[in-house]
Amino acid sequence: MQLGATFGGFLKSHLKITKVVDGDGIFIQDIFSREEQEIRFLGIDAPEIKRCRKLDQDERETHLPGQLLIELGHQSWEHLRNLAPI
Repeated sequence: MQLGATFGGFLKSHLKITKVVDGDGIFIQDIFSREEQEIRFLGIDAPEIKRCRKLDQDERETHLPGQLLIELGHQSWEHLRNLAPI
C-alpha cells in the first residue's frame, strides 16, 4: 500500500521572521507573545560579514583572504534573505 499526500495551500504559523542575522541565522517572533528568539542553523557556518575574531580565525583555517570571506558572507546573507523574506 502506498500513501501519498499533496498540499496546495499556504501553511501559516504564529511565528514570523523578523531579521536575517547572516547566512546561518535568523530571528523569529511569536506574533501573540511578541517573544523573539534567535535560530542558528545546525551544520552551517557561513562566513562573517564584518571583520571580527571569527573572521581572523577563518582566514587562518581556510587560507583565504578576509575580504573574499566577507564577500562570500554577504552572498550567503543575501541568499538567506531571498529564501526567508521578512
